[in-house]
Amino acid sequence: KPKPIPVEEVESIIKKEKEEQEKADKEFEDLENWDKGSFGKPVEDPELMLINKIKKQVKKSTTKGFTGSLLEVNRKNKKVTVQMTLFGKESFVDLDFDQIEALNT
Repeated sequence: KPKPIPVEEVESIIKKEKEEQEKADKEFEDLENWDKGSFGKPVEDPELMLINKIKKQVKKSTTKGFTGSLLEVNRKNKKVTVQMTLFGKESFVDLDFDQIEALNT
């Protein structure tokens, strides 16, 4: 026989869902305002950049100065996979969040 869910647990679930909705709303607002000038800063939420398909520039590592497209985001490890052309060949490079920045292109 199923047991009723305690009120505290229901409130916790509702609170979590509300926080996630607020975060999604903020990300949507940021996405809508992407052309108003927050470029040249580190990509703190790379998924926004993935949605926008904005080119990225590497600011640290051996590939500094190269540009590429963000392909994958690993929030757990704070890593991204960027596709770029190195020496005439398409390459995939794994970088930390703080190693890339968005370009206003």
